[in-house]
Amino acid sequence: MKQPHTRFASARRLGAVLLLLGALALPGCAGPVLRAKVIEADVSFVLIVPRDDPRLEDPGIANVTVAITSDPNSLGRQTIGTAVTDGFGEMSMNIELPLAGLARYEIGVVARKQGYTQTTGDFLLPADNQVVLIFMRSGRDTHRSEEDLRDTADQYR
Repeated sequence: MKQPHTRFASARRLGAVLLLLGALALPGCAGPVLRAKVIEADVSFVLIVPRDDPRLEDPGIANVTVAITSDPNSLGRQTIGTAVTDGFGEMSMNIELPLAGLARYEIGVVARKQGYTQTTGDFLLPADNQVVLIFMRSGRDTHRSEEDLRDTADQYR
């Protein structure tokens, strides 16, 4: 049989864990902030870089529409949001996903602007000290609407 003080210690630990989880789930508490910068390049791709990466000082592309999706390659994917870059080619977005600061989420990004080829990339949600650096090549946007994976799966049932 456990000693009474051992049961109380376990109960206190459980209470502390529940309190922490409750605090993380409070409405109005912002999740992590995804920061991105879009610059012009000879090829289109997406990188996760530290905040002190010198390429973040390069001139940015304004008015790029950046769409963010969670679990981009799964049937349960969700659009987190869309933002437009400012005059410096920068944007930021709160990531409102359960335990987003603690759990590792796969994120998809699609960057589009007329006169540039569409740029896409999938990656794990970056840490607070990292920035999504999006390289866009000038050219024709060949964007196709994203297929609904559930509809595709239903075709084969």
